[in-house]
Amino acid sequence: MNLSARIIIRVTGAAALFCLSACSASYPGITDPNAIHFTGQTGPAGRVIVREEGYPERRYSSLGEVAVVAARPSIFHHNPTRDTVNQMLREAGAKLGADGVILVRYEMIDRGFIDGVRYEGRGLAIKFLP
Repeated sequence: MNLSARIIIRVTGAAALFCLSACSASYPGITDPNAIHFTGQTGPAGRVIVREEGYPERRYSSLGEVAVVAARPSIFHHNPTRDTVNQMLREAGAKLGADGVILVRYEMIDRGFIDGVRYEGRGLAIKFLP
């Protein structure tokens, strides 16, 4: 094997290792201790209302703000969607005993091809008054 063929093989191998090393990188959205991760569970979270606007139709008390972060862990996963964030907000609200999460705000941050999209959502958890 001549010298140029060995150089091409080594450069190709180094490039492949570099690309695969991104799969083992840590992501702030995944390791954030305040983030509540989507588990696909049903139950009480399925009854929590998520709205971008307030809830003037009923009286409620505030339980506090909830915030969630959805990010794809590797290039082999799909980017998170607003539906994923809404489900995570439902789960976060259910953990507080909320009937709804209102005044929801979203932020989508595109971190490029390798890291993908990071989707953040936050809102006010509420409990309806009788």
